[in-house]
Amino acid sequence: FTAGMVDAVSILGLGGVFTSLMTGNTVLIGLSLGGGADYASAFRSSLAIAFFLLGAAFGGRWAKRRMNASHRAWLLPMAYAESGLLLAAAVIGYAFARGSGDSLPEDAVSIAIALTAMAMGLRSATITRLSVPDMKTTVLTLTLTGLAADSPLGGNNSQRTLRRIGSVVLLSSGASIGALLYNRWGVAVTLAIMAAIVLGSTLAFSLTAQAKESPKKSG
Repeated sequence: FTAGMVDAVSILGLGGVFTSLMTGNTVLIGLSLGGGADYASAFRSSLAIAFFLLGAAFGGRWAKRRMNASHRAWLLPMAYAESGLLLAAAVIGYAFARGSGDSLPEDAVSIAIALTAMAMGLRSATITRLSVPDMKTTVLTLTLTGLAADSPLGGNNSQRTLRRIGSVVLLSSGASIGALLYNRWGVAVTLAIMAAIVLGSTLAFSLTAQAKESPKKSG
């Protein structure tokens, strides 16, 4: 859900870059090299990919260190880090947008891209560690492929169809809500709301029985 919100904000308010779905950035870099987009777009896309990878690396290292801990013990610090990065990006948006009609200068855009992309890298590493089938919303192409290939039209009848549809709906809904919030309140407020959603949903999960299990036991 928040992946869709983040990309809505980054596309509309951070120079048309993706800070969650890295496939789009790869295409934008290729377009720039082929003359189909400006080099500023290539720079922003490259920046997003670099910090996404950095966030994913930190997330993977943290998950490895906490391999035998409960979900709660390693998910909460990750949520604090992710929401903190989003909140920092919101502060940047608020500080630089005041008096300028929510239009951010290029240096502020670059900082916000780096912070939000790193947050999404952490998120992707966390989802990968959880190993929940068809819930990797940052690689939705695989989910759509599975949805079609395992459908009755594809000659199959998968039990995971509803979960896959849910992933698609969540990402799309997040993008729609992110766009609505951005158009109403701008970058800063939308990112702050995302930070609250990340932290609130993780805190809610930490109260469940499943959160007390270790990834090895629940996987």
